[in-house]
Amino acid sequence: MDTFILILIILGLLILIAIPLLLFMRRLGEVKLQGDTLLFVYPFREEKIELGENLLKWNLQKAQFLWIGRVFAVNIQLKERRWRSISSRFYPDQFQKVFQYLEENYSDKRTKDIY
Repeated sequence: MDTFILILIILGLLILIAIPLLLFMRRLGEVKLQGDTLLFVYPFREEKIELGENLLKWNLQKAQFLWIGRVFAVNIQLKERRWRSISSRFYPDQFQKVFQYLEENYSDKRTKDIY
């Protein structure tokens, strides 16, 4: 009985350690704009999006949070009906580059912004 309780306590502690780690790893990555290609680099995979071929539409979303203030995100819908989002909270430098690039080259595919 004592070993069973010890195993439950150890499993509980591992879960408490794993949850914040998984939440952190979910946001860990990098966004790169290389010409007309948007590259999402994650710890175990990488996704390449050709904007000229795959971009269906895009918009800008604004959210107001009490604890972190105003956050913007560029939401990109691809032709496969998948959505990708680039947040100014997690990728501030790349957010600005991607937003300017989309404004200059794909302003005709911009839809109504979400405020």
